[in-house]
Amino acid sequence: MNDYGAGWPLWDEEGGTGPRDWVLSPALEERLLAWAANFDAHFVHEHGFPTEEMAVKHRAEGEALLPWLRRELGEGYEVVADFWEA
Repeated sequence: MNDYGAGWPLWDEEGGTGPRDWVLSPALEERLLAWAANFDAHFVHEHGFPTEEMAVKHRAEGEALLPWLRRELGEGYEVVADFWEA
């Protein structure tokens, strides 16, 4: 889930986390950071993304990251997506 100024879209039961809290491949970490940066750069609370196309692309990227994250974390984690912004 993205949130304003969080910079990192992974959370746990206690709240926001950072890249150092997870053991992920550099490629996945880079994509997660880019996805969060896209949210921070373009999403406006009052109207969402500037265009429907941007919203669709943002959600598609999140959906592409989800199975990758599940694979890397393994069976010991429950990964739940919250695409509230899309």
